Amino acid sequence: MNVLKVVGGLALGLALLVPAPLSAQLGTGDLRGKVVDSQGAVLPGVAVVATNEGSGQYRETVSSSDGTFSMIGLTPGLYEVTASLTGFKKYSRGGIRVEVGKAFSIDVPLQLGGIEEQVTVTAETPLVDTSSKQIGGVVTSQELNDIPSIC
Repeated sequence: MNVLKVVGGLALGLALLVPAPLSAQLGTGDLRGKVVDSQGAVLPGVAVVATNEGSGQYRETVSSSDGTFSMIGLTPGLYEVTASLTGFKKYSRGGIRVEVGKAFSIDVPLQLGGIEEQVTVTAETPLVDTSSKQIGGVVTSQELNDIPSIC
């Protein structure tokens, strides 16, 4: 009976220890954070992109109603995080280290941006009149006198 208790206790102890190392052996890390404005109010609906600086792979998400975002299962490495929302300046931060089995938290502050205008030119006046073959112009006698002479 004592042997059964010892074996049962060892089995239970082993079962409790196994999940912790297995989660760390998945080979991924997490990135989470909160998007706020310059006054600290949360911003929902912000497009957040994490790009692996080494491989170029990226993950996109959108901040939730409480301004939080979460990206799980990221390959370890250095990441650049960008965030954008209409009416705010684009946020960018590089060198964020994601490590195996760890969650990195980041606060993303967005600042109000100005209204941007875009002007598109659809037509322009040609510099040379291509509709006529005629070449012409008026040269005054003073302009002829001002031309350097080789003699």
